[in-house]
Amino acid sequence: MPIKEGEVSNTFLSHDTYISVAVNDGNEEKTPVHRKILLSALGNNSYNYKTDFRGTPVVVKLTDYIPNATSVFEESKNGEKYLLFVESGGGGRHDHYIKKGTSQVVHGVSVGYDAPERSTINFKTVDGSLKILSAVNGSFYRMSDKFDGFIVKDSLQDLSLLSVHSVAGLKFVIPKGPVQGSYETIAGDKDQNSLAQLEFDVSVGNESKHIILRGGKLSIQSPTTFTIDNLNFRMSYGAMQLQLPFSIKLNDFQLEKYPGSNSPMSFASEVTVIDPNETFDFRIFMNNILNYKGFKFFQSSYSITPQYEQTFLSVTFDFGAQPSPISVIPYCIWI
Repeated sequence: MPIKEGEVSNTFLSHDTYISVAVNDGNEEKTPVHRKILLSALGNNSYNYKTDFRGTPVVVKLTDYIPNATSVFEESKNGEKYLLFVESGGGGRHDHYIKKGTSQVVHGVSVGYDAPERSTINFKTVDGSLKILSAVNGSFYRMSDKFDGFIVKDSLQDLSLLSVHSVAGLKFVIPKGPVQGSYETIAGDKDQNSLAQLEFDVSVGNESKHIILRGGKLSIQSPTTFTIDNLNFRMSYGAMQLQLPFSIKLNDFQLEKYPGSNSPMSFASEVTVIDPNETFDFRIFMNNILNYKGFKFFQSSYSITPQYEQTFLSVTFDFGAQPSPISVIPYCIWI
């Protein structure tokens, strides 16, 4: 449950993940279905939702699950043409495969490969050779013979491969000519890729579509919308937003560090519980849990930026202590 200092909140994210499906025909909507699901990178994952809409059968079937999903480029003879654009923004190497006939924005600069629209930097194919057309002046250094050259604004010039170019604040190299291939989704590093990719076959009667969703634990993504045979769908995967029957205000976030170090020694949240029947203050810190109306709030983590201080509270509900309040029933922000 994230709360910024001085702000009030009564919502938090579920620890469980859900697949949510809503169907309508423009006049009538079936009650949205939110089904809790636990997916694993090992073994088979199953999800099969069957219903009907005014007598028309509707089937939603999970066909693939890729945890920590990331897209990688793979060369193949049958793929489309791409140009590898290698830049060093942010202190490291970054590879960008730009599809022929398109452009990408790289650190705020539009870079195109045979793009029909005007780009700040556009690589053009002329009689089988690569040229560069820049909207601004620049330079390049050819390492093979230590030659320093210039990129002249609005001038179509030969592109020097394996040369370090400096144009529009970007330093980049085109290491080779166009390659053929495509982007594939694979399981990546869990520390860098928190979202999973789920693939479904969705059918209405005899018509079907292949649908891809991205989502994950403690994450809410915008629903994917599509239409099959005059039925409109909204689907999403991830956490549900839950609502408390009361509110919590973060008055002050407090962080203490070890002397001479930036390592946190302890941190705490000074909060106010705001309920229609009562209001009181409480200090949440390690091993000092706020327990109110069956809800337990634990100090989890924090975020401090130049603009704000923010606390993150873990929330659990003790179903054995009290009956579940209606307001805890999950709902989706699909309005």
